[in-house]
Parts: sequence; C-alpha cells; structure tokens
Amino acid sequence: MNRQDRHLLLFRRRSLSEMMGATTDFLRRHRLMWLLYVGLPLLPCCLLLALMKSPNEDAESFNVICSVLVGFDFDLGTGIFTFEALLFTVALTWVLWSVHALLRLVVDSPGDGAGHAAVRASLRRLLPKACVLFVVVYVAARLLDIESGLALLLILLLLPLSFFPPAWMLHDDRFDMSLSRSLNIAFSQWGYLVVVILVMGFMVFMLRGTVQLPTLLLENSIDTLTQMDERPEGWYLVLQYIAETLSWWAFFMGLSILAIAVAYVYGNGVEKENGDSLVDDIYQFENL
Repeated sequence: MNRQDRHLLLFRRRSLSEMMGATTDFLRRHRLMWLLYVGLPLLPCCLLLALMKSPNEDAESFNVICSVLVGFDFDLGTGIFTFEALLFTVALTWVLWSVHALLRLVVDSPGDGAGHAAVRASLRRLLPKACVLFVVVYVAARLLDIESGLALLLILLLLPLSFFPPAWMLHDDRFDMSLSRSLNIAFSQWGYLVVVILVMGFMVFMLRGTVQLPTLLLENSIDTLTQMDERPEGWYLVLQYIAETLSWWAFFMGLSILAIAVAYVYGNGVEKENGDSLVDDIYQFENL
C-alpha cells in the first residue's frame, strides 16, 4: 500500500483538518467515478424535480432562506405519500447508496486500485441495505416537512443519525447493531461532526446557492413579465427549467460531499473506539 492509499484509509485516527483533507483527496482521486456513479444517475430525478412547483414560490421568509442555501424548503407536498417526497427520497437514497459503495473501495481494497467492476459489485452487495435506507430517509424527510423554525431543532436531534448510513453500509452487520454503533460513535464524535458539517456544509451549499442564482433571477423576471401581462418567450422557460435542474443537481452533489466527510468522521470514531478497547484489553491482561 503506497502513501496515498494509506492517506485515504477510512478507519484511521485523524485530526479535524485531516478529516476534511481526506474528503477532498478522496474526491480528487475518485472524481470520475464520483461523477459517473453519483452525479450521472441523479439527473433523471433532478429533471423531474425541476418540473415540480418552484421551492421559492409562495414561501415564507424562513423557507426562502433555506431554499437559497440548500435548495430545499421543507415542502414535499401534503399527505404522507407524495410524488415530490418520493423523488426526493429516491435521489437522496441513491446519493447515500452510491457514495458508500465508492467508500467501500478504500475499506475493502485500499491498495488494489479497484475499478468499475468493484463499484458495480459493491452496489449490488449494498442493494438490500439501500432499500432499508430508503424507508429511513423517507420517514426522516416527512418529519422535516414542516413550515416553522422547529425544523432546525429536528435537524439537531436527527444529526446523530447521520452516522447511521456509514454504520449500516460500510459493515456487514444487522440493523440493530449498526444503529447502536452509530449512536455510540455519535456521542464521542459529536463535536467533530458539528464542525465538519458547519464548515464543509457552508462551503458546499454556498457554492450550490451560487448555482441557484440564475433560477432566482429567471423566476423574478418571469413574475415581472406576468404582472405586465406579457407572456415570457419559450426559450426563457427552457432556461428556467435547465437552471432549476442544475440547482437540484448541485444540491444532491453537495450532499454527497457531506456524506463522504461524515463517513471520515465516523471512521475516526470507529478507530478511536477500537483503539480504546484494545488499550483496555491490554490493561486487563497485564493485571491478570
């Protein structure tokens, strides 16, 4: 295993800056696979989501701010089962499924330079767990589908559960064992998790907000033309649709970067827990 492979190892003790550096190094080394297996399959969902009601239309000030920053105003339609919520959950589940399939390359074969065959095999292997994850994501999305600042409180409460996808997808354990491990790691890595999500999330979603600016400008222009009793040109509507599609695509790609960063925080927690357990075992052995 060369030095670069060792730097990308997932289960390794790292400082906060090293976790972020490992995330960018992983994306740099696997950028083509990231675009091929994460970005490209997201386009159909983004095209369909762009056909839905604009997230900025008739929104309250809190939702407008959330929409500008992350492109999601916590409104996925009324009722338990809606097409918007289904599309959003499919896209988010695909992000988590494909990202962790790529991450298993550095878990199962860190020094082999695994290629497309290994990624496809990993995707097939994780398919049953992805189906379970789909249900978890859908329930979480419906819980966050509210129109008040309580959404921020729910996000903070659900934050420890962000360790569940790597605990579930990167190990071959049962659901209950994965959930227990993710919660245990969350307590020890809470500070790291909050800082990484705030720092990397701010950078990723500010970039995503920049991508969404053309959508906002086009929407405002169309509203102005409508108020002036002028019908916008067809090409104008096409540009708005393309901008909205790119906006959703940038949102999910940003989430994929955050998922990789959270996985490296999780790997740090697992290595810390295993290392502490090993020290305890040695201490008990010496006291026999």
